[in-house]
Amino acid sequence: MASVQGKLTDLDASYDKQDYATVLAGAPAILAEAKDLASAAAAKKAEIIKSLKDEWTGLEASLPPLVAAVKTRVDALSKQKRVAKSVDLAAAKSSLADATALWDKAQAAYMAGKVEDAVPGAKDAQAKAESAAAALRLKIPGGSWSTRSDGPPPRG
Repeated sequence: MASVQGKLTDLDASYDKQDYATVLAGAPAILAEAKDLASAAAAKKAEIIKSLKDEWTGLEASLPPLVAAVKTRVDALSKQKRVAKSVDLAAAKSSLADATALWDKAQAAYMAGKVEDAVPGAKDAQAKAESAAAALRLKIPGGSWSTRSDGPPPRG
């Protein structure tokens, strides 16, 4: 990009000096380079979009079960008169609501063809869902979840 801009600046200087022969001789090469830049940018964008779609597929597979597990646990704990002191039910409810809203927004962006907006939104939703799971003491090893049965989390 800088190379093309530099050559264009040189051509502009030649034009200002009324050296039209140099301008006419150099313009086609610079035009070809500029077109190559546009093609390269389009190819890079396509590569990024493909990568984002692949990432979306993974999020689409893992996030709904996580949110469902957190919701099930929140609903179950909400029915109890008392919950363990180590469980922050209010924080879990708040994070779950945020995760659900963010996921809905991410899905809408994806359906609108805006995968570049959908994936970051889905990642935010995943972070909120994981935060809710942590508040409930649900274990999420390697991205999967299960009810924690090995005591309190390590301190450190």
